[in-house]
Amino acid sequence: MMNMGWIGRHGRVGLVVVVLALMDVAGASAQIVGRPWVPMYRFGAGYVVNAPRMMAGGGLYGITPILGGLGLYVDVKAGVDSPRKKSNFNASLTAQQVDNQFGDMFFTGKSTWQSFNAALIRPVTAELMLYLGGGWARHTDYALYYDRQQVRGLDGYYWVEDPQTSGGQANVMGGLILRLGANVNAMFGGETAPKGFTVGLFLTFPGAPG
Repeated sequence: MMNMGWIGRHGRVGLVVVVLALMDVAGASAQIVGRPWVPMYRFGAGYVVNAPRMMAGGGLYGITPILGGLGLYVDVKAGVDSPRKKSNFNASLTAQQVDNQFGDMFFTGKSTWQSFNAALIRPVTAELMLYLGGGWARHTDYALYYDRQQVRGLDGYYWVEDPQTSGGQANVMGGLILRLGANVNAMFGGETAPKGFTVGLFLTFPGAPG
């Protein structure tokens, strides 16, 4: 299990950094003149999210001169607001046990996600690369109940996990990586599990020509 406390503290800070960088995208896009890609080694590392469900994560990629330019990208992402961290989370009960034993009133539900992905990268020009890949995403479902007698939870409200509806599924992702500066790249794309927009900001480390 990932350290969700660390993610909660730092995820929002990283998101602000990404948003500030993306404000320059329109200007950077206007400067793209389609210069040809020169086969070389290039590496990047940075912050990446799947908005709005997984607002914390990190990614790495490497480009090689193989076949004129071919690279690999990997990332790990997660949600930042899990009911498991709340003071009224009851780890000793599941949603099915609450329904069968107590009959407390269901109030609302929530899912948290974690994913791992890999993709192939293909440079198109010196400023633009495309990527396509996928991976595996897992969601953990939670349910908020209300105990009318207020024996359980805080003022009667308490969260429990719903393992019967939790599970995993394959993810498909694709998009582009845009060069913003000599050592800064931005990522834009989409994903299917959970459905959302992939946004990232990477520091790049150029290597030797191929």
